[in-house]
Amino acid sequence: MKDRILGIDFIWANRKVLKEHIALENTQKSLIALGSNTCQLALLGTRVIVTVEPEILKNMLALDFKSFYLPDLRKKNMEPLLGEGIFTTNGAAWQHSRDMLRPSFVRSRLVEDLEMFERHVNHLLQAIPRDRSTVDLQTLFFRFTLDLDFVDNLVEKALSKSQRATEKSAEEPARVTFLSQLISETTDKVRVRSELLNLLLAGRDSTAALMSNVFFELSRRPEMQARLRREIDEYVGSELPTFEGIKSMKYLRAVLNESLRIHPIVPENSRQAVQDTVLPLGGGEDGKSPALIKKGQLLAWSSYAMHRREDLFGEDAAEFKPQRWLDDEDGQGSKGLRVGWEYLPFNGGPRICIGQQFALLESSYVIIRIMQSFSNIESRDSEPWREKLMLTCMSFGGCKVALTPTA
Repeated sequence: MKDRILGIDFIWANRKVLKEHIALENTQKSLIALGSNTCQLALLGTRVIVTVEPEILKNMLALDFKSFYLPDLRKKNMEPLLGEGIFTTNGAAWQHSRDMLRPSFVRSRLVEDLEMFERHVNHLLQAIPRDRSTVDLQTLFFRFTLDLDFVDNLVEKALSKSQRATEKSAEEPARVTFLSQLISETTDKVRVRSELLNLLLAGRDSTAALMSNVFFELSRRPEMQARLRREIDEYVGSELPTFEGIKSMKYLRAVLNESLRIHPIVPENSRQAVQDTVLPLGGGEDGKSPALIKKGQLLAWSSYAMHRREDLFGEDAAEFKPQRWLDDEDGQGSKGLRVGWEYLPFNGGPRICIGQQFALLESSYVIIRIMQSFSNIESRDSEPWREKLMLTCMSFGGCKVALTPTA
């Protein structure tokens, strides 16, 4: 960087790679060129620390959690859309949101959700062409968009229903949903709407992007499709997937893990120091000394670049290889990948994604049902994967495939 005060040259260069949809790759290459896992940037007079160092992230997201909040700019940009909810608040307000939502993600609720998944997956399967014509699965996964007026109407009806139910006694309890759980905690319409939008927008984008990326990779690798089909035949067969069956499928989980490693849904993130503190690493010429962080300073990290570090994931870190997660792949008792803070597909520490198990379960269910319904999935796109950065990260080119129905 030539301009060490405003960083205008960096901003201009970043604008170019964003247009080319290679900003994540550019960050990775820049850190490699610097020969450091942590660096400092000047952006419009503000110093920003950028890191791919697991120990720094462990300190910031867990050990020294209370010293770092969501950045002011993120709150300013996201609150007009999402309101005050779990993804836009800090401190006591964030803890209250998390406490309200936690009951919706307990194991017993996840098992109940499988029936709901099947109803929606049937609509998805009916939308996939059966004549082997090209279809963009990513478009189908994102098809059910949210209408804010619809959400308002949904909240109004739920509040009215809750009031009527309260007036009655001895009624058989209805099935608990995200919305009914929220209303049991608060009847503030604005608060309920905000929390619902936080969950729905983040959840929809995350699972849709994950499933799209999985099929982007599988459609180019017939041998991986075949191995996954064998596992589906063993644990599910032609029946509807069960919670226990899904949990038993180690190769499917390895495919999901690898997709989240090489294509993290939230590839970059940041925090802002709310008090002076010290990082265990990142200081000194070699980046191995403690580093003083002043109140208000921004710290950003790239999960995309960290997940592709060859010293952490091997010389083949840039390759999509689910087998790296499995034990005894060499037939000699070798152990699969065991990860800590170097792998952060769902964040870490107290703010670890509250819906990660729901997202993995939903994605697993949909993948199994599509694989059951179609005997082959063939890529119809010769372009490499490139990012499209929005609320989350998805494939710029989508997931263009042709599917052959199961006979």
